[in-house]
Amino acid sequence: MSDHYLYLIRHGQYFQTSHEDKSLHGHLTDLGKSQAELASKRLASFPISEIYASTMTRALETAEIVNTAFPNKTIEQTDLIRECTPCIPKEHA
Repeated sequence: MSDHYLYLIRHGQYFQTSHEDKSLHGHLTDLGKSQAELASKRLASFPISEIYASTMTRALETAEIVNTAFPNKTIEQTDLIRECTPCIPKEHA
């Protein structure tokens, strides 16, 4: 049986809703793009067989930059790894 490895990469820094330009919400900042480029360079020598990203804008942008090291791979998007805000039970709010 062969070994399988799962590399989890968190998205780069992104603009949050407090940013003046609401159209940027969820998009990577310049620093976030640089972070994704560094991840891409680091992963370039890894035997990557598949790339998945959540459907969130910042995750897809990060995956697209990382994917530049793997031009023959396609990015599969899924809601199954999408971030969410944890629920706080009413008795603790």
